[in-house]
Amino acid sequence: IARSRPALGMVTFGFLFNAAMDNLFVIYGAWFEDAFQLSVLALGVSTSVIGAAELAGEFITAGLGDRLGLKRMAIGGVALCVLTYGLLPVVARTVTLALAGLFVHFCIFEMTIVTIVSITTELLPASRATMIAAYYAATGAGRVAGALLAGPVWQTAGIAGTGMTSAVITVLALTALACGL
Repeated sequence: IARSRPALGMVTFGFLFNAAMDNLFVIYGAWFEDAFQLSVLALGVSTSVIGAAELAGEFITAGLGDRLGLKRMAIGGVALCVLTYGLLPVVARTVTLALAGLFVHFCIFEMTIVTIVSITTELLPASRATMIAAYYAATGAGRVAGALLAGPVWQTAGIAGTGMTSAVITVLALTALACGL
């Protein structure tokens, strides 16, 4: 893996893309509670919106992956995630807009993740198990990094800072993905 530019690009992508996501995922409950005074029960309902979005993202990949091409879907999905992170402060005006924004974002994120896994398994066919293990290790480390980053970013700059930070990290992930592909 260390000698393969595509493999290193994909592992770096996995770290960054998941760090950006957990930077949002860890604080979205605090955001909804703070901005919209939602109860614990209402926060639970908002979590079901995320689950539905993830399921929709998987169906999108299954339905469009072969038609559009996995690489095109992956690059497009990452680029759209940059956009949806940037729109977080805009949709933060009402709970309905915020939930819709989260639904769209998580749907695109999940579609991208499922697409990326399909690409990753084919990068080094002779070392498929090692490649996917390295990718998942990097994504796990990225999630930890994003979770550690989330609290300080949220406390310092609110949802605007969270969206901007995640967008910037996702641009870096897009760069790594381009190197990997």
